[in-house]
Amino acid sequence: MIRLDVETDQGRVDSPKWVRVVFGPHHFVEIYPDDDRVMFRLGATHHGICLDASDVDGDLENVIDNLRQSLAGKHEYETVVDSSANLGMN
Repeated sequence: MIRLDVETDQGRVDSPKWVRVVFGPHHFVEIYPDDDRVMFRLGATHHGICLDASDVDGDLENVIDNLRQSLAGKHEYETVVDSSANLGMN
Protein backbone atom coordinates (compact mmCIF):
# COMPACT_ATOMS: atom_id res chain seq x y z
CA MET A 1 0.00 0.00 0.00
CA ILE A 2 1.26 3.47 -0.90
CA ARG A 3 0.90 6.26 1.64
CA LEU A 4 -0.41 9.59 0.35
CA ASP A 5 -2.02 12.07 2.76
CA VAL A 6 -2.63 15.74 2.04
CA GLU A 7 -2.98 18.57 4.56
CA THR A 8 -4.07 22.11 3.70
CA ASP A 9 -5.37 25.09 5.63
CA GLN A 10 -8.81 23.80 4.58
CA GLY A 11 -8.33 20.41 6.21
CA ARG A 12 -6.93 16.97 5.52
CA VAL A 13 -7.53 14.61 2.62
CA ASP A 14 -6.74 11.01 3.47
CA SER A 15 -5.56 8.58 0.80
CA PRO A 16 -6.27 10.45 -2.44
CA LYS A 17 -5.37 8.51 -5.61
CA TRP A 18 -3.02 11.30 -6.73
CA VAL A 19 -2.13 14.93 -6.00
CA ARG A 20 -1.33 17.78 -8.38
CA VAL A 21 -0.39 21.25 -7.13
CA VAL A 22 0.00 24.09 -9.63
CA PHE A 23 1.62 27.28 -8.37
CA GLY A 24 3.46 30.42 -9.44
CA PRO A 25 3.54 31.33 -13.10
CA HIS A 26 3.69 27.73 -14.40
CA HIS A 27 5.17 25.32 -11.85
CA PHE A 28 3.68 22.03 -10.73
CA VAL A 29 4.20 19.10 -8.37
CA GLU A 30 2.51 15.75 -8.89
CA ILE A 31 2.56 12.71 -6.60
CA TYR A 32 0.97 9.49 -7.73
CA PRO A 33 1.25 5.70 -7.45
CA ASP A 34 2.82 3.58 -10.18
CA ASP A 35 2.45 -0.09 -9.33
CA ASP A 36 4.20 -0.40 -5.94
CA ARG A 37 6.09 2.89 -6.25
CA VAL A 38 5.36 6.46 -5.24
CA MET A 39 6.31 8.78 -8.09
CA PHE A 40 7.14 12.49 -7.71
CA ARG A 41 7.07 14.94 -10.63
CA LEU A 42 8.31 18.51 -10.43
CA GLY A 43 8.19 20.81 -13.39
CA ALA A 44 7.42 24.00 -15.19
CA THR A 45 4.78 24.10 -17.95
CA HIS A 46 5.52 20.89 -19.90
CA HIS A 47 9.02 19.92 -18.74
CA GLY A 48 10.51 18.71 -15.49
CA ILE A 49 11.72 15.64 -13.67
CA CYS A 50 10.12 12.44 -12.42
CA LEU A 51 11.65 10.60 -9.48
CA ASP A 52 10.88 7.48 -7.48
CA ALA A 53 9.91 8.61 -3.97
CA SER A 54 9.22 5.15 -2.58
CA ASP A 55 12.32 4.55 -0.51
CA VAL A 56 14.43 6.18 2.15
CA ASP A 57 17.73 7.16 0.52
CA GLY A 58 16.09 6.79 -2.90
CA ASP A 59 16.04 9.04 -5.95
CA LEU A 60 14.01 11.88 -4.46
CA GLU A 61 15.91 11.97 -1.18
CA ASN A 62 19.24 12.07 -3.02
CA VAL A 63 18.08 14.99 -5.19
CA ILE A 64 16.88 16.84 -2.08
CA ASP A 65 20.24 16.30 -0.35
CA ASN A 66 22.14 17.55 -3.42
CA LEU A 67 19.95 20.65 -3.68
CA ARG A 68 20.30 21.39 0.03
CA GLN A 69 24.08 21.32 -0.30
CA SER A 70 24.22 23.41 -3.47
CA LEU A 71 21.73 26.09 -2.33
CA ALA A 72 22.73 26.52 1.32
CA GLY A 73 23.50 30.17 2.09
CA LYS A 74 23.09 31.41 -1.48
CA HIS A 75 19.83 33.37 -1.07
CA GLU A 76 18.42 35.96 1.30
CA TYR A 77 15.67 33.50 2.24
CA GLU A 78 16.16 30.14 3.96
CA THR A 79 16.73 27.40 1.39
CA VAL A 80 17.54 24.58 3.80
CA VAL A 81 14.57 23.69 5.99
CA ASP A 82 13.93 21.28 8.82
CA SER A 83 10.67 19.34 8.56
CA SER A 84 9.97 20.11 12.23
CA ALA A 85 9.89 23.84 11.41
CA ASN A 86 6.51 25.52 11.04
CA LEU A 87 7.40 26.74 7.51
CA GLY A 88 4.98 29.67 7.86
CA MET A 89 1.90 27.48 7.58
CA ASN A 90 -0.23 29.05 10.31
